[in-house]
Amino acid sequence: VSMKIGLAYEFSVQDSIKILWDKVLKHTKKVAISKIIIIDDGADILTNIPWKELEDIDVVGVEQTTRGIVRLDESYGSSPSVINVAGCALKKEIESQFIAEGIIQEIKSLAKKNEKNKIGVLGTGNIGKKIIDCLRELGNSVNSYDFSKFNAIGLPSIGSISSVSEIIEKNDIIIGATGKDFLRGVVLDKAKGEK
Repeated sequence: VSMKIGLAYEFSVQDSIKILWDKVLKHTKKVAISKIIIIDDGADILTNIPWKELEDIDVVGVEQTTRGIVRLDESYGSSPSVINVAGCALKKEIESQFIAEGIIQEIKSLAKKNEKNKIGVLGTGNIGKKIIDCLRELGNSVNSYDFSKFNAIGLPSIGSISSVSEIIEKNDIIIGATGKDFLRGVVLDKAKGEK
């Protein structure tokens, strides 16, 4: 499904998921299926399972992201048994370090324009924490905020900010590490100065 102009990415994701489940349900009517394994990234599919149509089918999930695990924990609907790939050491320690280092390389050119840039990181999961660590090792002033209290566990309170608006207001460079588009609407419209 193509992105719809002016609407958040999530709307297109929801349209795609509806099409996906329609195809799966049509297939299950033609072919006897007893098990479905869902490999997900962000829990978009796992939180939209049409349980009524899958009554006689065992469903298990594999979730690759912390955001997805948190969404499943916070969801009100039924969810299947899920293998938490997001919590494995390889993703938490090695993959997040590679991603953080790649992001740091990309923003180095931005930071060189003004040596006193303040940097805000929105999202303090595995990747966000690594970005913060890398930036602080390079001597940067870093503020952070996360929507989820789960991700704030273990973070030092130094540089912690209380809202998205404050991250936008107080920083020159803002890095999103939430796994979703957070810069839509009112928050971005209130940004003043060059960001």
